[in-house]
Amino acid sequence: GWSPPAPQWLAEARAEVASTPEWAALADQVSETVQQALAAQGIASLARLNAEERRALVRSAAEDVRGGAQYRMCQAMAWRLMDESLDAEASARAGGRLAPGKAAQIEALAAEGCAVLLGAGSESAKPAHLLNAILPPPLRRVVWRRALRKPDVFADYIARSQHGRLAVLSVRDDDLLQDVRSVLDEALLRTEPP
Repeated sequence: GWSPPAPQWLAEARAEVASTPEWAALADQVSETVQQALAAQGIASLARLNAEERRALVRSAAEDVRGGAQYRMCQAMAWRLMDESLDAEASARAGGRLAPGKAAQIEALAAEGCAVLLGAGSESAKPAHLLNAILPPPLRRVVWRRALRKPDVFADYIARSQHGRLAVLSVRDDDLLQDVRSVLDEALLRTEPP
């Protein structure tokens, strides 16, 4: 679907992130993981796959590197640069670094930026999962208030809600739920008589 163009401060921040050594190293790692997967499957070139197979392979490679040291360094750098860009833009709009309206500007800009970035995501990446996976809770609430104003996001949320509360849980909440279930399962297995 169509999404609005990124505001200038966000476009500049994204370009800055993409020009860092951390981003280049992460991109190299994903590329190397793709090449290893191709070799393991006996495929000579990525060009031999159709578009859907290429996307699936690259997504799989990206998932494989997620959480690794290079990913964490790149993520920390990206958050830092985005935070600096957000702060600078909010200061400029509010009339100074310590201006009274700066907090409201930060909230509005962050929500706007998240909505644009989520709108630019692939069709397979559902906004609900992205929102819940990457945002800290206070910002998540602000972004959800804005995101749910969009008819397609609202419809997706309502459709998922009808499948029960678990369908709209945060990825973090789902991880916690899985951990709790496994601990309970282990505890039950230990207490059952032989």
